[in-house]
Amino acid sequence: MTIRDVPLQKEIAHILFDERKCKEWLVEIGIIWKARDCETCGKRVMLNVETEKYRHYCTEGRKEYSMWKNTFFSKSKVKPNDAMNMIYLWLCGGTHSMLRLIGGHSTHYVTNLLADLNQLLADNLNQSEMIIGGDDVVVELMNASLAKGNIIVAIELKEYGLLVV
Repeated sequence: MTIRDVPLQKEIAHILFDERKCKEWLVEIGIIWKARDCETCGKRVMLNVETEKYRHYCTEGRKEYSMWKNTFFSKSKVKPNDAMNMIYLWLCGGTHSMLRLIGGHSTHYVTNLLADLNQLLADNLNQSEMIIGGDDVVVELMNASLAKGNIIVAIELKEYGLLVV
């Protein structure tokens, strides 16, 4: 993703600044499921976005699951739109200090958010979809441990041989 691929803030302001619309958008695009199976009885349970719960009665009584369970947002103590705003700023190249100052969040929160984003990126990195390099340049990620900041890149230039960065 390049900076040109990031939408203008005014185009997605409803997601970044309105909690209800952000939750609805997360459900609409499939980050949060509209329905899930009960962990006890297997019955399909629908989400109530207002209460942020999947709730029903099954053989063991009333069951309730948070809509955030097993999602990127499950560890966050901030509203989803605030997290999405921080993610947007990060995609735009925002620094740690910038995210902390604009978002009004603690250093600890921003550090954890950035670590989680890097881990999410590393976990979902699909090397077959990556186009790196160009004519007569071959680039290989030898160790894509982005969460720890350890990336070893081998670049092969036909004229100069192998360069490891």
